[in-house]
Amino acid sequence: MEGYKLNVEMAEELIPMLLYEMVNNDVITEEQANEVLNTVFDECLESNIEAKE
Repeated sequence: MEGYKLNVEMAEELIPMLLYEMVNNDVITEEQANEVLNTVFDECLESNIEAKE
């Protein structure tokens, strides 16, 4: 399970940085970036809860 937790920690750092750059380069809007963040982290949370059960 430690490998899984490390991947989530990496995602928590890398995904927001990537989205920030995409917004700054007008690839996506800030609203789209927020939607992606909410979706990704909701799914990570659900997966983490399921894995613990």
